[in-house]
Amino acid sequence: HDLINQSQTAYKSNKKSLAHTLSLRSKSLLPKITSLNARAVSLILSSQNLSSGVIDLHGLYLSEVLPLLSSFISDSKNYKTILIITGAGHHSKAHDKPVIRPKVEEYLTSKNYKWKEIHKRGAIEVELKGGGTLHYEQT
Repeated sequence: HDLINQSQTAYKSNKKSLAHTLSLRSKSLLPKITSLNARAVSLILSSQNLSSGVIDLHGLYLSEVLPLLSSFISDSKNYKTILIITGAGHHSKAHDKPVIRPKVEEYLTSKNYKWKEIHKRGAIEVELKGGGTLHYEQT
């Protein structure tokens, strides 16, 4: 993001050649960034027991969350309820408000899931039609 910002600043300052160079450098790094982000997602998820009916979305980008969420819900159909930990959004960089939680809520509503906020708005409990009971401590 830093190179993109520098490129935009150079462009606005009428330094078109520098802006172009910075833009090309940024684009050349995109495959490596994409690969490293995919590895980070894999590491974040590998530390979780997703078959427990709980997923923690901390550390993920918004663009990564919805596909993972859809897959997680599909894989959790044997539960009556699942828990999605979004965090309250206090660490959302470059935003004054939560980013992930509102999109998760929007997604759940669009798919007609019954859900409620718990853990001081840091988690969402979703009602499914499965049979298993989810056990976790509410605070």
